[in-house]
Amino acid sequence: MSVYTADAVAMLRYLVDQLPDRSDDLFTRAERGIDSIEAPDVAVAEVLTAVGGSSEVAGIPLEVTPQQALGELVTNGPLEVATIGDHELAVYASEVDVYSVHDGLIVATHRVHGTEAIVSKDPAFRETGVETIWD
Repeated sequence: MSVYTADAVAMLRYLVDQLPDRSDDLFTRAERGIDSIEAPDVAVAEVLTAVGGSSEVAGIPLEVTPQQALGELVTNGPLEVATIGDHELAVYASEVDVYSVHDGLIVATHRVHGTEAIVSKDPAFRETGVETIWD
């Protein structure tokens, strides 16, 4: 079983069924229990905030409440929440000048948990040599 880390954009695109093929395949594999996708708690919270204030994602109306989004992503969905702890914060602290807070905590979670890649289209990850999957 391979494990991946998802960022907020990937989760939001999942909610409106607008992931690119390779990313969509990873989410499908996670739904079936073949692979696993985790998301840092801060990224999940970002999604819940975005759902509460956003009307669309990728041009598609977003018609879920934060509670429904949590259910579709975590409770009954393909994601596991990765809690930011001491180890993740230590990795983040060593790279605090490289990434934004959000991106830095995603990278720290990815590194501490040893995931295969980050499911993200964010160029900041690729530019610093972090493996990503999007297309």
